[in-house]
Amino acid sequence: MGTVLVTGGTSSYAPHIVRALADAGEQVVVTYRKAYRAPQILSDIEGSKLRAARCDVLLLPEISRVIRDYGVETIVHAVDIAQSATSQPSIYEAMQTKVVGTINVMEAASLGSVKRVTFISSTTIRSKGNPEGFDMGFEQENVHIVSGAYSHAAGKKCGEIISLLYGAAYGISVRIVRPGHSWGPYVQENKRGDLGMIRDIVEGAVKGKPVDLPDVAKDTHVRARYIADSGRAIALVHTTPHPQHIVYSIAEERPYTWGEIADTVKELIPRSTVTFGQSGPVGDHEVINELRITNELGFKPKYDLRKGLVEYIDWYRNGQA
Repeated sequence: MGTVLVTGGTSSYAPHIVRALADAGEQVVVTYRKAYRAPQILSDIEGSKLRAARCDVLLLPEISRVIRDYGVETIVHAVDIAQSATSQPSIYEAMQTKVVGTINVMEAASLGSVKRVTFISSTTIRSKGNPEGFDMGFEQENVHIVSGAYSHAAGKKCGEIISLLYGAAYGISVRIVRPGHSWGPYVQENKRGDLGMIRDIVEGAVKGKPVDLPDVAKDTHVRARYIADSGRAIALVHTTPHPQHIVYSIAEERPYTWGEIADTVKELIPRSTVTFGQSGPVGDHEVINELRITNELGFKPKYDLRKGLVEYIDWYRNGQA
């Protein structure tokens, strides 16, 4: 296939995408904006199958230079903007990265005769009853808009449309991958929500500190895939020569409860302690159809909850957090 460019080398998904691409025999270049050091899982391929290039996706000439200098033939566009529960990017900042950045990547791809671009989207753009559409309810009066959460979904949908527009106009093969929540090594430290709480449980267990989650019911579901499997799935979609579809969703087949997660950690580290708030209703959780990537491409996860936690705990113990 030639050299694959993975934008956003410091993002959560990037190390796992790169690992899977390299294991499939690809040469990979990752972009970074400020600084980059290859994470431990990529140290054995740095300099051979992996190279890094400073590049800001908001600067079209820089992307074009990287494509030219490294002989890039395909791109996995994984750049995103960091956000947390306490620090949300403004709508302007988010859209600059998600929308303008995607325009620049696709424009550079068209100018550089790139054959294939895989855009990393998100299952957050889906809405119940309209799984392929986009309905955030902006037309409703008094809707409470959290800029970070809403701009993430809106930006990803815009990125999908931009990618498809360029693909149709310039003959670029475009694939869209919509990962759900992922957890595990190299998930950005400032990520909160479900991902952050899984990290909190593992960190507390390793350090021998109790973890108190008063706002979480132990029988509440969390739908999240171990991130190494997410990376493998993204790489599989990207490297498949002629997929039948354009859009592929990647999410956990069945949700685990917080109680199951805590109990599994306790089996692995008996001294761990996690306390939850009062039990509540399980809730209505949308099941995301994965038949395309499973039946068509033959994707099979390598990790169940226990195996993922074993690796995550080992990673944390080895000081790689």
